[in-house]
Amino acid sequence: MILVVLAIISQLISLCLYPNSDVMLPLQHLLEQSAENGDSLQIVMQKISTLSETEKSAIVNVVIHYLLQLICVYIITTLITISVLLATIYNLTYKQLTLSTLLQNSLRIVPTLFLFMLLSIPYFFLLFLLAMMIPPLAIVLLLLGSLLYMAIYLLYLALTIEPVEKWSIFAKIRTSLILLKRHIRLILPMLGLWLITSILLNAFVETLSINNIIINIVANAINLLLNFIVICYFYRLYMLTNKA
Repeated sequence: MILVVLAIISQLISLCLYPNSDVMLPLQHLLEQSAENGDSLQIVMQKISTLSETEKSAIVNVVIHYLLQLICVYIITTLITISVLLATIYNLTYKQLTLSTLLQNSLRIVPTLFLFMLLSIPYFFLLFLLAMMIPPLAIVLLLLGSLLYMAIYLLYLALTIEPVEKWSIFAKIRTSLILLKRHIRLILPMLGLWLITSILLNAFVETLSINNIIINIVANAINLLLNFIVICYFYRLYMLTNKA
């Protein structure tokens, strides 16, 4: 029931805040025309550089505004859905199944989750910078860096479930790295299964080519269920390790 409610809330936020893709049509037409002509990325950039300053400023402003709206939608939906998921796991673990405790634990989790999202910005900046410095290994570095990030992120979420006082975000990240190093054989298979299932689900929804709110809610609910399962797995792993 909670997953369905979260899926509906997530869909409503997307409907209300998701940017209108029509603003990107001029740039999309330019890219499509260049692709039809077989132009390289360098030629496309040269075409853009030949535009007037007003046109270039308009393109930059549209792209930045569009990306900022996407980021805002992602942050809001992630903070709401993940915080409630973690609070639900905690409530189920300690059998505190009341709305007040759910909201209280969700609000407790939001700040630490937001801090982790902020720390993700310099991480990916350095990752992309490293990839640009070593072009032959760019794809490998990006894939490995993203995989490492997802593992640390999920372990961090599992550690955030417990309301441990005076446990800083850096201490949680350090503990996540230790858990990853010690139990990599247990973590990687689950992480890979979660990634493959999520990718296949999203690919299947994309192949439907139907912008239907019911289908989107069902897909969101399934994605939330997958997140719930993998976080529970890592939380259980942490609890067993902590007791040992």
